[in-house]
Amino acid sequence: MKIRVLMLALLVALPMLFFIDHRVAAQVPMPQQPPNGWTVDSLTPSFRWDTDGYSQFRLSRVDSTIPIVEMTFPKGQDTFTLTTPLDAGAAYKWRVRTNPYQPSQSIYTWSTWSLEFTFTTPGGKTWSDSAYIRLLSPTNGTLASTITPTLSWLPPAGATHFEMIITPAGNVAGSIRFVQNVTTQYAVPGPPAWYGMLPDTLYYWRVRVNNATGAVPEEHPSWGPWSDVWAFRTPIPSSAVLGPSSPTHEASVGTTTPTLVWGNPNEQVFYYEIQLSRDPNFTTDRRTSWTAVYWETVHGGLSNPKNSYQVSSKYPLERGATYYWRVRPAVPNASREVSWSYPWKFTVK
Repeated sequence: MKIRVLMLALLVALPMLFFIDHRVAAQVPMPQQPPNGWTVDSLTPSFRWDTDGYSQFRLSRVDSTIPIVEMTFPKGQDTFTLTTPLDAGAAYKWRVRTNPYQPSQSIYTWSTWSLEFTFTTPGGKTWSDSAYIRLLSPTNGTLASTITPTLSWLPPAGATHFEMIITPAGNVAGSIRFVQNVTTQYAVPGPPAWYGMLPDTLYYWRVRVNNATGAVPEEHPSWGPWSDVWAFRTPIPSSAVLGPSSPTHEASVGTTTPTLVWGNPNEQVFYYEIQLSRDPNFTTDRRTSWTAVYWETVHGGLSNPKNSYQVSSKYPLERGATYYWRVRPAVPNASREVSWSYPWKFTVK
C-alpha cells in the first residue's frame, strides 16, 4: 500500500517538475523589424521577431499602457502585418514573448517579455524636421587663431548625439567623421592625442544631431539634416620660436651620423622640413650650388627622440667639416612662403 501511494505522489509531481524545468529554459525572443526607434513607411507596418515556438504579440501607443493589438500566433509564426491603420505621426511600442508548448496547455512556460521596441508612423511632423543646427565659430571663411580650434554650434532642444565631418580642402579621403554625446562645441585635439591638423590648410566642417537613446546607423531617421558647410584656415606658426636642442649652436659632434634635435614651445606643430648642408645659404640651384643640401620632411611626433632627424649612414657627413641646419613647419599647400628658422651650425670632429 505504501509503495502505491509513493508512486501516485511521483506521478502527480512529474508534470509540475516538467513545467518548472521548461519555464526556466524558455528563450526570450528578439524583435527585429521595424528596428528600434525607426520611422516606418506605412500606417499598416509589418513586424518580425525570432521564435521557434508560439508567440504572443502586444502593441500599444508610447503614451498608453492599454494594448491596441494583443494576439497569440501559431507555433513558428514570426511575422505579422497590421490590417487596421495606425494614427499618422504617432509613436508606438511593441514586444513579444514565446512559448515552446501549446499556451492553452502550458501557461507556465512563457518566456519573459522581449525588449520593448518603439517606432513612429509617417505623416506627422517628426523631431528631425526641426533639428536645425546653427554654426557659431570659427566664422565661416576666417583664419583660425590656432591649428586646433574649438568648433562651436547651437543644437536644437532634445538632441542626444552629434555627428561631425571635418575635411581638408581637396582631400576627401582625409576626412574624419565621428559621433559623440551632444554638446555645443568640439575642441579639435592636438598632438599627441591626434596628429591630424596641418598649418595653413583650409578645412570644411559640418554637424548634424539626433535624438536617439543609443547608437544608430547613419541612415537612421532620428538624424536631423546636416548644417551648412563652413570653412576655416589654420594659421602658419612662427619658425622664430624654433631652437636647437642637440647639437647646440656652434657645438662639435664626434659622429658622422648625428641626430639633430630641435625644440618648439608650440606643441600643435608636428610636421617639419629640415635642411642640412655645408653651405650656409642652402643653395639648391644646380647651376650655382657647390655642395649637397639634405632636405627632408620629418614627422616630429613620431621621430625618436621627438622632433629629430637622424643623418643616414648611407650619406655620412665629412669629418672636420662645418655644417649648417635649419627647420620650418611643413605646410603641403601653403598659401604663402613659410619662413625657415635661424640657421644653426656644428662641426664634425
